[in-house]
Amino acid sequence: MNIAIVFIARTKSTMIHNILAKKFNLTPLKEILFFSRRRRQDYEEYPELIQKINTEDNICVKICVNDFIDGKTCRIMDDYKKIDYTKFDHIIFVKRQDLMGNVASFGHHNLINFADFNKSHRKKGQDFEGSPYEITPDRTAYIIRGYRILNLLRDWIGEHAGSAKIHDYEFETVNQELARDFGLKDEDFDIDIEPCGLDYRSLASNYEEIEKMLPGLYSRIMNTTDKDFNDPDSPFWEKNVRFI
Repeated sequence: MNIAIVFIARTKSTMIHNILAKKFNLTPLKEILFFSRRRRQDYEEYPELIQKINTEDNICVKICVNDFIDGKTCRIMDDYKKIDYTKFDHIIFVKRQDLMGNVASFGHHNLINFADFNKSHRKKGQDFEGSPYEITPDRTAYIIRGYRILNLLRDWIGEHAGSAKIHDYEFETVNQELARDFGLKDEDFDIDIEPCGLDYRSLASNYEEIEKMLPGLYSRIMNTTDKDFNDPDSPFWEKNVRFI
């Protein structure tokens, strides 16, 4: 069995990956594109890594939608079209209804903890304290651009997935959806990580400020066309993120 998880950051994608990899004894590739671009700050390893995704069998891989948004050159990369989606038995798209929760969680873990991936997820039974932080507009826009591109990837992958079973999951109901579609029992959810359980409203110094500006920024970025993707002055690149 091969499973792909196409996700927005901070939507329980690691939990989904670990549960399914353990349940079906799959090789855990996790988000190999993400780790490469974060480590190298470029995309040079993408051909090799995509080849690995396309040729290895019995895998569970995570694909972050932002893996294909190059904020330094303001372009949408077509590397997502080079993945062989027909090899997968299941392709899971996962997002979050609570956009502010998504933004606040990403703002904290990207700014504070992403230098050490182990600090981005609470180990089972571990004490996990958050840090005071500020939610930056650029990281907020990063998440919203992910939602805009998720629509693009969902349509394209759906047309090129062959007989793969497509699932659309929500952060808020993912446990029930996993149990329904994969026949999971309570014991299958017993993995090595658990929700962070942080109160981002109290940790973020500007939570209310970002909450107020979020609907307008979301509207501007989401109401863009494909032509805007190649225009660095378009609303799509507003509050641009220059990190990879």
